[in-house]
Amino acid sequence: MSARRRAALRIWAVVKTTTWERDRGRCRHCAAPATDPHHLKYRSAGGAHETSNTVWLCRRCHDAVHALQLLVWFTDANDLLDGVTFIWRPAWDGLERPGQRHAAGKTAGTGDAEDGA
Repeated sequence: MSARRRAALRIWAVVKTTTWERDRGRCRHCAAPATDPHHLKYRSAGGAHETSNTVWLCRRCHDAVHALQLLVWFTDANDLLDGVTFIWRPAWDGLERPGQRHAAGKTAGTGDAEDGA
């Protein structure tokens, strides 16, 4: 393992401990016992291992966020932590994850002419 990777893992360990204590071991959405740290701004979108970008969620809420059933709404882009609200997405709103299959077998959000995107 590279020195850079080891350093990143040490930082992440500190962030997880700090945010666990801040969130008092509870899910930031439903207050159930927390099981998973979650990046508000995904790492793949440039989010950092920082306390202001990390909240603890229970498994149910964490799975729901990644399934786009529980939406993370930012009311203040400059303050991700205090400006965040979780909103349950209505099943009828038509949002789908990119690459998710429609019942008709077409792929959502790919920009293919056949899927109408």
